[in-house]
Parts: sequence; structure tokens; C-alpha cells
Amino acid sequence: MFLRNDSDTGKVIVDPFRSLSRLKQLVIGKKTREDHPQVMNAAVRLYADAANAKTKLENGFDLSDYDERALKFAYDYSEKLLAIDVNIEITQMLDTAWELFAKYFSKEEVAIKSELVEKYWPKTE
Repeated sequence: MFLRNDSDTGKVIVDPFRSLSRLKQLVIGKKTREDHPQVMNAAVRLYADAANAKTKLENGFDLSDYDERALKFAYDYSEKLLAIDVNIEITQMLDTAWELFAKYFSKEEVAIKSELVEKYWPKTE
């Protein structure tokens, strides 16, 4: 796995772009929840959107509402899931990812299969 210092959170995190294939190898053929592949892919895609938004910001471009939310998501994602000091079970990790998706994005923006969204999207009160 590849680690890097996250300048936004100040923590050492697992670099999702350079570690994704290795992380997938760790769970292929293992018992995991049905939503795991889709959650992992969506989280990395949204994290990539945040990286693009950060580049726009650094180059003086205006950010859209989506860009702003993606940056906030990336910060929380780094703090709660990518930081190497995070030690949680896979189920809690997946639930946390769903909570972050719901906090910052619409169901459509997350682009996960509707049957998984219906089952795992946090219920609002």
C-alpha cells in the first residue's frame, strides 16, 4: 500500500489512487458485504472529483457547489476512513462511507445501484 501525508488533515493516509488495486486484492474472494465494491468505487471517484476541485481552486477558478461539497467529503473521508490511525471493522467502514455520501451528495451524484442505495442509504428523520 502507498501512504502519503494529507496536507488538508495533517494525517498520514492510504493513497486511494495508488493503493486501489492492492486494496481490492485484499478483499477479492473474501467475505465482505454486497455493497463493498460499489462503495469503494464511488468513494474513490468522489475523492478524485475533490482532487480536481482542489486543482481548480489552486489555479484560481471558481468552484461549483458540487466542488465545494466534494472537498468537504474528501476531508472527512481522509479523516474517518483513509487515515492510518483509523482501525474499524469493514461493516463500520462501509456504514461510515454511506453516511459521508448522504452528508455531502445526492443519491444520484453517488451513482450506486438503486437497490443498494435503498438498502444502505442512511434514513433521514
